[in-house]
Amino acid sequence: KEATRLTPMRQALEKLPSRSHMDQCVMACIASQLNATRLDYINAAFERWDVDGSGTLSAEEMGKVVADLGVQNDVVDVMVRMLDTNGDGNIAYSEFVAGCLDLRRDQIMQYLRVAFSIFDTDKDGYIDKEELTNMLLNPTHAA
Repeated sequence: KEATRLTPMRQALEKLPSRSHMDQCVMACIASQLNATRLDYINAAFERWDVDGSGTLSAEEMGKVVADLGVQNDVVDVMVRMLDTNGDGNIAYSEFVAGCLDLRRDQIMQYLRVAFSIFDTDKDGYIDKEELTNMLLNPTHAA
């Protein structure tokens, strides 16, 4: 049963290399807005893999994630780089959730308006070049 519950998470994480930077920024923004109780299985998985209880997943802990999910081991470095949006070498909970959100894409659509309003900093109803540049260069600040 656990393997069945983790299959969508594995599939979402395997898609990371094909996701655009813009997609990652939007998913990070949406992840910050989600009610954590609606992500119970992601929460439980993150807690299990966060062996040291630091609230982040190290590259070593991500190796365990990849092994448990059955993802090819040679993609660990790529996966860490894709998930680590702030570049500190660790995967924060919000970064992990953003990486897993593809598995709930149907439910994500309702959050796009919120994400748009966060990126539309001058609230003119458009995301201009400056706002887009800020979002792409500083995704954790936008969210």
